[in-house]
Amino acid sequence: MLLMAACTGGQQTAVATGNAAPRHIVVFGDSLALGDGASDPADAFAFRLFRRISASAPGSEISSHAVGGARIADAVRWQLPLAEHELASDVWIIVGGNDVTHGTSAAAFGRDEFRLVHGVRQRWPQARIVVFGVPDVARSPIFTGDVRRGFQRRAAEMSAAAREAARSAGGRFVDLYAFSDHVLDAERDLSSDEFHPNDRGHAAIAAFAYPTVR
Repeated sequence: MLLMAACTGGQQTAVATGNAAPRHIVVFGDSLALGDGASDPADAFAFRLFRRISASAPGSEISSHAVGGARIADAVRWQLPLAEHELASDVWIIVGGNDVTHGTSAAAFGRDEFRLVHGVRQRWPQARIVVFGVPDVARSPIFTGDVRRGFQRRAAEMSAAAREAARSAGGRFVDLYAFSDHVLDAERDLSSDEFHPNDRGHAAIAAFAYPTVR
């Protein structure tokens, strides 16, 4: 298998060549989708997942419109339109952490998540839609006290809204909130910024998500 990768502007693209039927994966999201915290962007969990998929479906492509700092409203207003003319057999939505830390209400998040998921379904009726739930950012040691408790509650509410949006459009759901609380080791799996996952953390997310996205 030959893997080629390119980055143009805010869009990252990779292509795998081989013998099997290809998949065309489009990613919307934030810095978690981009791979912040990893030693190399290619080690982001989205690209780790892509490599596993392309091993059984060579000729596959991945196109990422994720932008660091993005919130759900940005994915609706800016990222989705950028992919309007792309093919997609799979669409992965990986956004929400910044909404938690920047005070988006759970109700507003839920409305925009619903808009995004159903916008994707309208554009690509046959696509496998995978919604990644909102991680429990309160696991980060940089948050304490009432701030931590508030972030934990908001993340749980937003993750529940993301799950419902996925269900309403016939999509799949990766429970990153549960991952954060039951799989993530905050001492070993976070990068030096104590917020984003390191290589070990990205690998753990990929392992957790693969049964859903494969």
